[in-house]
Amino acid sequence: MIKIMLFFLCLSTSALAAGKGHGSPADLIPSAGNILILLVGLTFLLKGKLSTFFTDKSQVISEMMERAEIKAKEAELMMNVQRKKIEGAQEEIEELKRDVANQIETFQKEYERDVDERIGNMKTDAGQKIEAERLALLNALNSKLLDQVIVNAKQKIKTEASLQQKATETLVGEL
Repeated sequence: MIKIMLFFLCLSTSALAAGKGHGSPADLIPSAGNILILLVGLTFLLKGKLSTFFTDKSQVISEMMERAEIKAKEAELMMNVQRKKIEGAQEEIEELKRDVANQIETFQKEYERDVDERIGNMKTDAGQKIEAERLALLNALNSKLLDQVIVNAKQKIKTEASLQQKATETLVGEL
């Protein structure tokens, strides 16, 4: 088949190239015929390769389109998830505010209770300290009073003879 085409190609070029050469538009007819024959021959020769090339390209492009569709669906799902998160963000913020307010209120109540308990303990401790100091002062006062009474009694006994005699008798009687 190729040999037949080559034969017609050679024959047509010699027949078409036999123009008069005066520069008229008719002189372009043989060149146009040659180009037409060349294009037909190239189409015939390259038809299989071009067909496979375009078939392969169409398969690659269709695979790319399928992947792009899958990616678009994934992106749409992700966008919907993010949209739901954004819509729920305000509610989540409000919930966090409520939680923080509850924590603050709980902390404040516990702190007030702790402070009240400490104040109560401090009052109890202060009362106990005051009572202990009062008892210590009372004991010291009693001790001083007793010492003063003893000193006064000794002086009185020393100054009065009748009292000295009674004291001596009382002491001897106890022995």
